[in-house]
Amino acid sequence: MLFPIGRIRWTRAVLAHDDIDTDDLVRAFSRYMQGDWGDLDEAAQLENDLALTNGSPVCAVYTSRQGTRFCICTKDESTIVSLPDERHASGASLQPHAQSRRHYRHDS
Repeated sequence: MLFPIGRIRWTRAVLAHDDIDTDDLVRAFSRYMQGDWGDLDEAAQLENDLALTNGSPVCAVYTSRQGTRFCICTKDESTIVSLPDERHASGASLQPHAQSRRHYRHDS
């Protein structure tokens, strides 16, 4: 593991989504903990790599086998799995690095 992920939480939307199953989540977490940031472009991946050294939040986006994108984000040793457009109870966006100019890689 490259960084502490702390407590892991899932949003209700992820848990209720028919196109995201346990196998998708297990595969994504395995990749995440090894520094594979999923469907982010190269610049966003490099930003995550830098975040590992300076303690900034780390976020990644993965696609389920059914084609649904979901995020895994860690901040202050707390990790949450959400859909890209969800907002945390505090009102903060859970979209990876929402304050930066990061973009998802679109393969289609």
